[in-house]
Amino acid sequence: MTLPIATRSTACSSTNDYDRRLKRPFMPVRATPAYCDIHKPDLQTGRIRYMNRNTSIYSGNNRVAWVTGAGSGIGRSVSTLLAQNGWQVAASSRSLDNLDSLRTQNEDHSVISIPLDVTDACATHKAVNQIENDIGGIELAILNAGTFQKTPLSDFSASDMKKIFDVNVFGVANGIQSLLSKSEKLKKIVVMGSLAGYRGLPKAASYSASKAALINFVEAIRPEAAKRGVDIFIINPGFVRTRLTPTDLPPILGISPERAAKYILAGIESGEFEIAFPKSFGYLMRVARQIPDDLYYKICRRIV
Repeated sequence: MTLPIATRSTACSSTNDYDRRLKRPFMPVRATPAYCDIHKPDLQTGRIRYMNRNTSIYSGNNRVAWVTGAGSGIGRSVSTLLAQNGWQVAASSRSLDNLDSLRTQNEDHSVISIPLDVTDACATHKAVNQIENDIGGIELAILNAGTFQKTPLSDFSASDMKKIFDVNVFGVANGIQSLLSKSEKLKKIVVMGSLAGYRGLPKAASYSASKAALINFVEAIRPEAAKRGVDIFIINPGFVRTRLTPTDLPPILGISPERAAKYILAGIESGEFEIAFPKSFGYLMRVARQIPDDLYYKICRRIV
């Protein structure tokens, strides 16, 4: 029986298409390399990324990370997230109670308490030695310890400013000095800056100045550190809801420490020098940095 022309034409067309597909050059599917894992989408782009499980921030493999200011806020959340991703976390804080509760919270993961006041250079050196000798070589250091105090001009004092610099600036300097002199496995140093370091903020002169100093300090030492095989990053967060956040801040402007920790790990994984978030606030502060001085001061006078 002869098929109708239309039907025969359709059948032939389908067969020819199939034949043509068979004759195309074979395109092998690229397998995921054995050393890679597929991780969840990147926070910023949403893209799935291939990551080397031997070096990825998301695959600790019992490597050692040191986090200062780990008792609360961002440092606590970063310590928890690192421990959940397989790192041995040496957590430092002045508060023993906070360190104990952090260990209890992460009893299924490896979190080791290393009490420390980062303003004490000798104590910082001893802490690094203790970690290196008792736990292992530090590969990742997150120098997060910091403090904030409102400093309106009417209440300004040089001694209060020095206290802020002792923690925010010299606390970081003590950590970097100890790490570079001792840690042979060191690969990454992450320093906690702030978007407040972009321009002087009214009623936060000492804090803004300390963070501006950190940004410039890290920018200056980064090329030399790279020659030693150490990557240095600066974290510049906006408002994060911690004990350092001003109490009169509208809730909509702040993000949680847990969210901040995810931004930080994603930024370290990306390899970008500056890890700034939330993005919208980061753009706003970058624009503020470009505003002519006269206009910026007029805006600030309205705020104060």
